[in-house]
Amino acid sequence: MKNIKYIWIIMVLLLMKNFAMENPAFGQESPVEIGSYRNLFVDNYLISSMSNLSRRVHQPTRCAQNPLLGPTGAWESAYTGHEGTPFPFVDRDETTGKFRMWYAGYSRYTLPSGVSVRFPGCYAESDDGINWVKPNLGLHPFNGSTDNNIIIPAGNIWGVIKEPNDPDPNRLYKAMVWHEPQYAGVEGYFIYTSSDGIHWNRETPLDHPVLRSATDYSGEGIGDTSNFRWDPMLGKYVGYVKLFPGEKFRLSGQIESDDLVNWTEPVLTIVPDAYDLPDTQIYQHRGFNYEGQWLGLARIYHDELTPSYKQTTVELTSSRDGRTWQRVGTRGIGEGRQEFMSVDDDGSWDDNYHDPCAPIQVGDELWIFYRSARLLEKGSPETATHQIGLAKLRLDGFASLDADSEQAGSITTVPLVFDGDMLFVNADIAEGGYIKAELLDAEGNVLEGYSMAECNAITGDKLAARISWTNRELLVNNTTEGLRLRFEMKDAQLYSFSVTPEPATVTLMGVGAILTAVPRRRKKTVE
Repeated sequence: MKNIKYIWIIMVLLLMKNFAMENPAFGQESPVEIGSYRNLFVDNYLISSMSNLSRRVHQPTRCAQNPLLGPTGAWESAYTGHEGTPFPFVDRDETTGKFRMWYAGYSRYTLPSGVSVRFPGCYAESDDGINWVKPNLGLHPFNGSTDNNIIIPAGNIWGVIKEPNDPDPNRLYKAMVWHEPQYAGVEGYFIYTSSDGIHWNRETPLDHPVLRSATDYSGEGIGDTSNFRWDPMLGKYVGYVKLFPGEKFRLSGQIESDDLVNWTEPVLTIVPDAYDLPDTQIYQHRGFNYEGQWLGLARIYHDELTPSYKQTTVELTSSRDGRTWQRVGTRGIGEGRQEFMSVDDDGSWDDNYHDPCAPIQVGDELWIFYRSARLLEKGSPETATHQIGLAKLRLDGFASLDADSEQAGSITTVPLVFDGDMLFVNADIAEGGYIKAELLDAEGNVLEGYSMAECNAITGDKLAARISWTNRELLVNNTTEGLRLRFEMKDAQLYSFSVTPEPATVTLMGVGAILTAVPRRRKKTVE
């Protein structure tokens, strides 16, 4: 009863927080520095007022060639009731363009030492992200043979971090690896390092994990689907961790570290609240940097959406400080949220158990590799096959502000401080629709030459459409008080806007499971 009371208190507090963040009374009126970032409409942070518009979360389109990678070796197919390739982390090498994947084999086997273990860590690579090769690495024996792609004999890899500037060439890659007690003696997370992402050495003693875990739901440690990365904007290693309030109920928290060894205590970040369906739990959360802010993908656990024994849909999250998170796209009290990846229950391979990686930019698209499965009803004698597929999203396409074809909608920003003098929007506008903009001072007065009536309407589907006025190509010089933008739109979807000192590009930094980009300047409120 104590735990149930605790959960309900959390739900009420989180509902209050989510309401305040989703509906801040458009009260952020201090000037906000936006630099030349592309500014998404996943929240109300930059919005002063809005009318006749609605926010919609968009789902990525699943690749026709799916599934891309599944079980082919015995080390991926020897676990009762399950087989396949779970727990992926995917990166694209900035130098070679090669896609690299670290994942687990869904198997249980016996090491030469006689210890029974699960989940050997495996490696695959691809030139195009579609056709994958599992190289025969010859590093670790499986049932007497080293003809396999195993890189770590046992334990889930829950974070691969590339740090090319590490002075030790043997520590250019770092990983957090979860071990079970039958292998390590103590269940928890251990640090591994590598020069190439393939040959790994364990730095943490087997009897002393840097983080304890408890998959028995005791609450004595973090859960087994926690994941870790380097956050260049926070300048910290960050762990998005599964928490248990002393029973079989899942919540999400966050921890931070300067060295991967010493970690802060977990801070609760995402829990079910009154917007959710009654069977909602938070199974896992993965955050990533995107255009000066943070976005995340949360796996939302259900057990009543399909006949299978477990389902995880995916929802979009956002943050402006990297620590305080909100879920994007409320529907209504008790109605659940808009889904970023939904369960289908149509008999396909990826029916009802989604596990996405952070997105990788490829051209003008965001590629999201994900593990999924068609899970089975309880007691089924069949085997659930976990495979890896790909879903694609337009650049900035996580969520949009939508206007219908019947009446125009509008949005006015808070005062903005920016670096450039050219205004661009990322939008999809239906035939007969349009988007216009006007420029206002901090008090809300339209500047001469920048009125809506003088704006040249934007039409069509464009990632970077430049907005201009009859006698104005460039925005006026900015002031410390900031300038407001007002957009008017009809039959259109507006994804983002940017103000740049040169023609807008679609180059994206700081996205992906592995972050190697130089930290970019963060948004900040001007004093």
